[in-house]
Amino acid sequence: MYQTSLLQILKKYILIFSLIFFTTFCNILYAQPGELDLTFNHNGWGFNQGTSIGSINIQKDGKIIVSGDFRLNKYNGNVPVKTVARLNFDGNIDTTFIPTQCLDCAYPNIPNLLGVIGLDNNEKLLVITGNQGHRIHRLNNNGSRDTTFIFTDTTNDYTINQAIIQNNQKIIVVVWSNNTGENKIIRLNPNGAIDTTFKSLLYIENGARIALQGDGKIIVGKQYFTNIIPFLDIVRLNPNGSFDSTFSSIIGIQGHIYCIRKQSDEKIIIAGDFTSINGKTLIRIARLNSNGNLDSTFHPINNINRQVSSILPQSDGKIIITGDFSPLVSQHLYGIARLNNNGSLDSTFMPIGRPVISSIAFQSVDKIIIAGTFAYYNGYSNSIQSQPAIARIESGLKSTDVKSYMPNKSSQISIYPNPSDGIYNVIGENMKSIKIYDLLGKLVHESLSIKDSKSVLPNKSIVDLSNQSNGVFLVEVFTEQGVEYIKILKH
Repeated sequence: MYQTSLLQILKKYILIFSLIFFTTFCNILYAQPGELDLTFNHNGWGFNQGTSIGSINIQKDGKIIVSGDFRLNKYNGNVPVKTVARLNFDGNIDTTFIPTQCLDCAYPNIPNLLGVIGLDNNEKLLVITGNQGHRIHRLNNNGSRDTTFIFTDTTNDYTINQAIIQNNQKIIVVVWSNNTGENKIIRLNPNGAIDTTFKSLLYIENGARIALQGDGKIIVGKQYFTNIIPFLDIVRLNPNGSFDSTFSSIIGIQGHIYCIRKQSDEKIIIAGDFTSINGKTLIRIARLNSNGNLDSTFHPINNINRQVSSILPQSDGKIIITGDFSPLVSQHLYGIARLNNNGSLDSTFMPIGRPVISSIAFQSVDKIIIAGTFAYYNGYSNSIQSQPAIARIESGLKSTDVKSYMPNKSSQISIYPNPSDGIYNVIGENMKSIKIYDLLGKLVHESLSIKDSKSVLPNKSIVDLSNQSNGVFLVEVFTEQGVEYIKILKH
């Protein structure tokens, strides 16, 4: 009897010890948020000194388009590269991508690519070039020039500064008019021709930023209107370019806006070097509701001492920020940090280093690509100081990490059949939009209700993914109550 009781006690303690050991061991093995992924580009850090990385874009297959002032330089010290290069998923150079060296310049040995706009639905690459005025071109998937795309600025009036691709593949472009000396917004058709149906009266200051909302409306930061409403800091345009009077335009931003990003719930994050908005102290970052009002639920940290230059919203509502700021906590968070959905600092994301990150993007749900200039990150050193580098870090998310943002409500959305061969029924009330993403974060389907601010989708909407490859997809349903995420499987 005594031996039996003792044996039971020993078994109990062994079980408890095993659970503690297993949990601790798993936590050690599991990649922590912000941790450097050493399986990425294990042959080096990136490009040689004297160069800079401007932007990164992720293809559907996880390959990475990198652009910048590489000149005739080398990647990892031995692979020649031009002003745009493509990396495989593991960070090694993709030798099948051979970009056109010079698209419109008189000196073919001088690279003239200034930046990458993004990838269209066919994985073709839109780029901005220089030397003979900033122009726009499209490259095929192998890097050659797409001769079917012709930017038809017959007057040679426009110099392009920024552009974004709409869901209909038309291109919103911020241009400088060489004739009038003014910045304004135009739109191009998918073939490069100027879209004459887009009528914007907006004249903007140099360096203005633009972003798209899910309904096709355009957020523009730091500009003013001519003959409409002068000196507004943030406004919204309708899809046809007209002024959207339903948006509460912002006046009184003390400083500059360097980036604008939309969260999945349609709220708008702005960041830059500003210190206040409408008299309220907001240091470098703020969030607006979808109607333009300041979001009173967002209370960001107030110790960011320099500009925030880029924002990466996560699917769980957290927000990664990068810039040229000093450590926010002791030696941690120099130039990169993560905020919770309410703006507070996320203490689970604490990398150490001195990176200046110029571009950041999700490669997959759990992997983040960072690019910029850094010699030291989270305990790992680069042998060359201030070398343009590219690296991959862990997000801490998994493909199973889906979160519902339905405040004080249980799930209001159902999808059937699931799994399916491609046809799904989405059931729910007051649905404003349905968006579906693959596991690389690429938008593959979108259903919108854009008639007016009160309109909704039918309570039963049919989604067709029969043209997509088999796999797991993430469905994002935006309702009047919030946002809900549901995983579906196509087989």
